[in-house]
Amino acid sequence: MHFALLNRPRFQPNFIGPATQRALSPKMNAALEALLGARRWHAVLLAPLGNECLARFLVADEPALTLHDPSIPAPADGVPVCIETMRAWLKEIAARNAGLFLSALRERTDLPIILVPPPPPIASEKLIREGESPLHAMLATARLNPPELRLRIWELYLGICAGLARDSGATLLRPPAAVRDEAGFLHSSCARGDPTHANARYGACLWPEILKHLAGAGTGPASPFHMELST
Repeated sequence: MHFALLNRPRFQPNFIGPATQRALSPKMNAALEALLGARRWHAVLLAPLGNECLARFLVADEPALTLHDPSIPAPADGVPVCIETMRAWLKEIAARNAGLFLSALRERTDLPIILVPPPPPIASEKLIREGESPLHAMLATARLNPPELRLRIWELYLGICAGLARDSGATLLRPPAAVRDEAGFLHSSCARGDPTHANARYGACLWPEILKHLAGAGTGPASPFHMELST
């Protein structure tokens, strides 16, 4: 099994234009053209900028947001936001990353596409704040959104990704139960000391699901595979 990893510095920037009118950069479009034209692939595994959604709602706004959802504890100073309003915001975020890539791929190939959404949010503030990056320095004094709110936003985003996948004939790969704790958050064993990303164990748990989808599409390997990485 051979993999091509596009998101390297040599392919930056991925996008051009302001957020509201974002487009794939000429470099990224050229890379996709060359990649898909070079050989016959079995499938496309797409893991776009899901952490853009997680990072946007990690730190609490001032005043804090709260959804009209009785299952989520609401802060006393929270500003209520209709779930449909939140869904509209998330659709904008999804359209300018996952949506752009799905559209670009569908214009160029009829291969099966598997869309990998971002990992579930981390519940523990301690785990989120640990680290030495500039982002961690900012988080040291920031008020974080409650974990229940971040999980609900992630679930809404997952539903939007499912809709994008259906519209483009792709398959959404939902995170398996093994990577989530009893409450639905990212399992602590899958965290890597990063506020929005997961670790290698998370990826290892995804592989059986990916291979299952490939086999269902008639493209899966019948025997153990050898993996190569092209950049």
